This record gives sequence, structure tokens and C-alpha cells, in this order.
Amino acid sequence: EGIAEREKYLEKNKLYRGEMIKLISEFNNWIDSVENGFVDENDDIDLENIDKIMEKHYSCVDKKLPEIKQLLEKINDSSKNIMPSLNNINKEELLRDLQKYSGTFKDITVRSEQSKANLQAYQDVWKNYSSLLKAIEALLAKLPKDESINSIEKLHNYVQKLNSKIAAIQVSNYLLILFNATLP
Repeated sequence: EGIAEREKYLEKNKLYRGEMIKLISEFNNWIDSVENGFVDENDDIDLENIDKIMEKHYSCVDKKLPEIKQLLEKINDSSKNIMPSLNNINKEELLRDLQKYSGTFKDITVRSEQSKANLQAYQDVWKNYSSLLKAIEALLAKLPKDESINSIEKLHNYVQKLNSKIAAIQVSNYLLILFNATLP
């Protein structure tokens, strides 16, 4: 009867370890897939596709964070099942690994927030730039043909409006250059 109980205990323990290995593998696979999805301050961004990039970030990272947090909890729960069967050295090693996984998750969460903030800043710059371009296009569309400018005063007013819009675009362009230059 003692051998049968020991055999049952070993089988259960084998299942717990297999489950834990599977969970850790799933966690590591997610970490690997997320690493490429972050936008750091010094990344070159295709601003014309910033909305798509933000959506990809949301679906690959933000949306999955709660699931991964649950996965980490499952890893911790699973470790409790195998902990009694480990010697002290292996227990310490397992505890270090659990701390590492928890730290990795916290780092990913922080990087996700930083990446989201970077994307938002890029999106804001792009929206400002795009709206200024549209304003200039609208102004250019309103410019009369040469024959309808019948006074120097009218011409002067249109040139002033155009120069004002061009100056705003140049400021936006300068801000975009500064924004990119200040990123590490």
C-alpha cells in the first residue's frame, strides 16, 4: 500500500510539473511575441499608419495583459503543488524563477505604458501636422485665379494667410524634428 501511494504521489507530481512547464512555455512565448510590438522613443514610426500601429499594440499587448496576469497566477498556483516535493536548493531556485517571471511581467507592463505614451505622442504630432496640411490645401483651393486679384491689398491678404499657414506647418515640422531628436 505504501508503494501504491508513493506511485500515485509521483504521478500527480509529474502532472503538476508538466502543467507548470506548459504554463511557463506559454508565458515565455507571449513575452517573446510582445518584445517586437513595443514602440520605443527612438523607433522610426510610419506616421501615416500610426492608427494601425496603435491598434496592433492594443491587440498584442494591452488586450493580453490581463490574460497573462492570470497565466502568471496559474504558474504560482502550480508551483505550490510541486513545492513540497522539492529539496531546499530546488525550492530556492523555483522561488527565484517565480520572482523573475513576476519581474518580467511588471517590466512588460511598464514598457507597455511607455510604448502607448510614445505612440500617443506620435499620433498627436501626426494629427496636428495633417490638420495643418489640410488647412493649407483649403486655403490654396480658395485662392482666386490671377484675374480675380484686382488689388495689391487682396493679394497681400492672401499671401499673409498663406504665410501664416506655412509658418504653422514649419513650426509643426520643427516640433516633430525636436520630438524625434529628444528621444533617446
